[in-house]
Amino acid sequence: PVLDMGNLVHALALQPENLEAEFSVEPEIPEGAFTTTATLREFIDAHNASLPALLSADDIKALLEEYNATLPSQMPLGASVDETYASYEQLPEEFQRIENGTKHTATAMKACIKEYNATLPAPVKTSGSR
Repeated sequence: PVLDMGNLVHALALQPENLEAEFSVEPEIPEGAFTTTATLREFIDAHNASLPALLSADDIKALLEEYNATLPSQMPLGASVDETYASYEQLPEEFQRIENGTKHTATAMKACIKEYNATLPAPVKTSGSR
């Protein structure tokens, strides 16, 4: 129905149970509710101020470098056959796949070294683009 003072007074006085069904009544705003962007912003600022301070970029970089230092380093492929053989000999046995008595070619040894290196965790980048 059209809201006029007579209809509203009638509903309030004689039919209060029909008030919500017949009229749109704004809900009461609870105490402490956010009513403006300023009150919401005030709450957010207070919450953020209570949080522990974030690490600086230098602190994060130091932690990442500390983590990277704990990772096993990759085996070098070697610039010569002798260097490649030295790296191959340091591999764990399960990666030394060239059978004894066969020729240890640089290509075959490098394949074993690359296979081993692929199993190692990659260090986290601390500089440059992602």
